[in-house]
Amino acid sequence: MKQATWDEMCKSVLEQMIAYVTPFNTPISTVLNDEEGEHHGSASFVNVDGAVYLVTNEHVARKLYTSSLAHQFHGSDIVARLINPFCVKKYPIDFAASRIHSNSWTAVTHRAKGIPESKFAIKHAPVSAELLFCVGYSGERSRFLYGTLIEPGTPYLMQEIDFPSNIDVGDKSYHFAIPYLPDKAWAIDEDRRGLPKPPGMSGSILWNTRFIEITNAGQVWSPDKAMVTGIIWGWPSSRGCLLATRVEHLELREITDRASKCASIQ
Repeated sequence: MKQATWDEMCKSVLEQMIAYVTPFNTPISTVLNDEEGEHHGSASFVNVDGAVYLVTNEHVARKLYTSSLAHQFHGSDIVARLINPFCVKKYPIDFAASRIHSNSWTAVTHRAKGIPESKFAIKHAPVSAELLFCVGYSGERSRFLYGTLIEPGTPYLMQEIDFPSNIDVGDKSYHFAIPYLPDKAWAIDEDRRGLPKPPGMSGSILWNTRFIEITNAGQVWSPDKAMVTGIIWGWPSSRGCLLATRVEHLELREITDRASKCASIQ
């Protein structure tokens, strides 16, 4: 395969995945006062049996013990506070879910969507050299301007790498690694910058695009065939990578059931 052709295909996959995934995503911010906020992490909305939940890392959700947290719906400038507590799975899973009540979901006009439960793979098992994808919100690119918290997402297409050795975090039975080398990342056009520093991207859902799997089978790929394969939580910076929890350990149904039971009645 010629390099130019591969680059063109990667650009196409990236652009299609951005359009498909963006409605699911939200930054999480801490509420400093009624008029100010500060970026804190990344999250996504999921839909289980018609109910919507916000999911992120446990270590991101933990901030709710000491500060109010807020999120945004795609297509709306309104920042909404999280009302319900998180139900969590601590490290090494590092996963959390909070119920978004239907009246909160419909209170403002937006284009946000919840990832269907059916899009969560049974197991992290991409084919060799598969393309993975995420959109995360880095604190480095967050700005508070004119009473509005501006938090542009960073879309990133990559391939899994070998799990790093000699690190004091991570367990390859629970986790996998993706490369994160900002100075070597390729921006697809002049309007897009390379990768920012990763703090703030914790809680980003990681997708298996299944592009290699499907095209190698002689079938036509589309972004709706992608499956959730994990969630990013860690950055061992000396190894130039990010760590993610494998999807099979998230147990989405169990944690959202708990989150629904502990949600306030509205």
